Amino acid sequence: MTAIRTAGLGKVYEGGTLALAGLGLEVPAGTVYGLLGPNGAGKSTVTRILNGTLSPSSGRAEVLGSRPESEETRRRTSTVTETARMYEALTLLENLRFYARMHDVPEAGLGERIDALLRRLELEPKRDEPLGNLSTGMKKRAQLARALLHDPELLFLDEPTSGLDPASAREVVALIRELVRERGVTVLLCTHDLALADTVCDAYGFIDRGALRASGTRAELQEASGIPDRLRVATTSGELSLPVPPEGDCNALLGELMASGRRVVELRVERPSLERLYFHFIRKDD
Repeated sequence: MTAIRTAGLGKVYEGGTLALAGLGLEVPAGTVYGLLGPNGAGKSTVTRILNGTLSPSSGRAEVLGSRPESEETRRRTSTVTETARMYEALTLLENLRFYARMHDVPEAGLGERIDALLRRLELEPKRDEPLGNLSTGMKKRAQLARALLHDPELLFLDEPTSGLDPASAREVVALIRELVRERGVTVLLCTHDLALADTVCDAYGFIDRGALRASGTRAELQEASGIPDRLRVATTSGELSLPVPPEGDCNALLGELMASGRRVVELRVERPSLERLYFHFIRKDD
């Protein structure tokens, strides 16, 4: 099943600023898809169109089989934006109860659900604190708790680890993995953090200046790039990076190294990093 499908999606803002140019995406259900690009590439515009808060100028989009602006999409999805937007004067608990009512979460069992989320996100001690008193990282975790209250099938995450310390960022990564593994949630992760994407994503889309430059799994992106694997050889005299021999036959290479007096300590195939693939496509049309 395809969770997100767009075709020819375009957005021109008032004043003529081009934000998206003919974007075509297909995100399978139950996967984490990383939409990666520099600041201003169009990632947040994509998120806003898909969650129904912004209308496209052209093209079409489908989210879980419905229009993005439909009540069905609102009920089955949730969004975490780069800047946490909740009510600063209300306590954390009051915020969560308010959003639960907005999403028609049944009162029966709501307290237990909130307690479980607060424990999972290490926010339990702050439940009665006004949101305005919380740190940036805690506000981001509070927004994650709010997003998960109604048990969404699809999560739009826009820079979910920005402002978080390393420990909190690791917790968010663990939570994303848990949601996909245990609940089959689909995640559209919009970020410029390649390390985060490399950790959690099943497939990637590289976006720049409103256009999708490449899309696919790591293997598919490598094939499209034409960047070959390399052979990393650790010897008693240091490390070497060499082309992989034809048909992967390393015997002749090992013989040459031994004949030169170098003992091989480790031999491994090294695939291009996500960073190298990203910059291959992002810079290709510059």
